[in-house]
Amino acid sequence: MKIMLIDAEHGSLLKTKGELAELDPFLKISPLTNARDALDLLARESHDVVITDLLLPGLDGLALLERVRRLYPTVIRIIVNSNSDHTVMFAAMNVAHQILQKPLNGPLLWSLISQTAAVSSLIRDDKMRAVVGGVSQLPPAPRVYSELSGLLENPNCSIDDVVKLIGRDPAIAGRLLRLANSAFFSHREHSLDLRPSVVRLGFNTIRNLMLTVELFDQSSPFGKALGRELDLVQQNALLLAKTSEQLARSTTLTGDAFVTGLLADIGQIVLLMTRGYEWRDCRATARLYKRPLQELEETAFGVSHAEVGGYLLGMWGLPYSVVEAVTNHHHPERILAPIYSLSAITAISTAITDGLPIDENWLFSLKVKTRVDMVRERINAQ
Repeated sequence: MKIMLIDAEHGSLLKTKGELAELDPFLKISPLTNARDALDLLARESHDVVITDLLLPGLDGLALLERVRRLYPTVIRIIVNSNSDHTVMFAAMNVAHQILQKPLNGPLLWSLISQTAAVSSLIRDDKMRAVVGGVSQLPPAPRVYSELSGLLENPNCSIDDVVKLIGRDPAIAGRLLRLANSAFFSHREHSLDLRPSVVRLGFNTIRNLMLTVELFDQSSPFGKALGRELDLVQQNALLLAKTSEQLARSTTLTGDAFVTGLLADIGQIVLLMTRGYEWRDCRATARLYKRPLQELEETAFGVSHAEVGGYLLGMWGLPYSVVEAVTNHHHPERILAPIYSLSAITAISTAITDGLPIDENWLFSLKVKTRVDMVRERINAQ
């Protein structure tokens, strides 16, 4: 794997390079001190990851990563910052996949690079990797966005009210968790629980975060149609999240299962955003002929929304257990370990909400056959 490190502080640059080389001698590291040299080198040699300090002479880290996003969208983009200006952080979220805090922690950086290597295999087609890699942010469902924006302006709103609304939309939840789990805020203490994330960030940060969210232009027919599709994706995501939560009840995975279920179809938003008309045709055909949507996506794009979602969440640095669950939620046969894990829960929940059969021998091996039958009956009765 080829890594580009850009830092104007020569001592810091050499220290980080040395730590990474010691942790993984097979990494190929290009140390540079300015953005111009970085762009020149990228034009000559491909790299897998670009890690840049925010403060650089001439072209700064944000401007550099915006160019990398446009010119080399398959490259993983990581920005490093030493100040606490949240405005800068929101701007960074639109050009960087991950945000780190200075001084850099070598083992932490190496773990991020290792996860990136694992996630990169999810999408092998360079064109589709470029599509997903070029995504800066995902639009939320218009209705939820409007409600949450209004709620945050209410001085009497409670944490529980905010958590409940955020928990209705995968795009907003994903953006919140991405920021809350970034090393800038969490020092890599991963949490999928929305409530601690809201508490950690605070209402002012979330309010400012919402101001940076881009929506489809609802005044155009195209924007209105995509807005309606987003509402449908959001409704299905909430059903999947609630079903996963019920399946995980009385286990230690309840909160994680809800959020993973909410994010399971986030790849649909990516495809809707980047392949709007084509993806809507896939969805319409799936409904009309009762065919699995993921199969039509694989025919049209060479990859399904499951792999797209797992790839994006992995680039954002979310826990690999979530990446794995999202990637495999339509393929329970890929889940080999006889453990009632996030992957198993999300795959079972998907089968229940899609009305599909589930291998009973697998359920017996997980010791959850009775639980699954009860949840299925409850969902069917609604």
